[in-house]
Amino acid sequence: MASRGAILSIADTNRQGLDAALKSLSGDKHIISVVDVRDSSKVNSWIQTTVEKLGKLDGAANIAGVLRKPVPLASETDDDWNFIMGKFPRLLQWCACLGSGTDVNAKGIFNCLRAELNSIKDGGSIVSRDHGPTLLFLPVRNVLSSQAMNR
Repeated sequence: MASRGAILSIADTNRQGLDAALKSLSGDKHIISVVDVRDSSKVNSWIQTTVEKLGKLDGAANIAGVLRKPVPLASETDDDWNFIMGKFPRLLQWCACLGSGTDVNAKGIFNCLRAELNSIKDGGSIVSRDHGPTLLFLPVRNVLSSQAMNR
């Protein structure tokens, strides 16, 4: 997108990754912000800062997802499950609902969408996707793969 002239505002929890991403982009007006998308106040602040510096959004792409370590589902810990999927026992019944308790993979995208919808230009576009590896059929699935397969 940057190579086609877009000015980007990128958020992540990984400052080093953000710095590397910024260095790889053409153009010099891009913004990077360390943001935990599970915290709606942080997301709102990031979007507000973006709008103040760059104007209303022409578009947005929400790509959130976490995986602590790639282990087989049978070896996954409760702590990893809770971090990735949320702590609520009704999760699998309601996983299509953004308020179901999933922390990053759904709540983070919900927080971003809500803030972006209030700041996007008429005719703007938003693309959202939670995580990538779930579309692959892996011989040993992890908790992220389970989430996608249970949708």
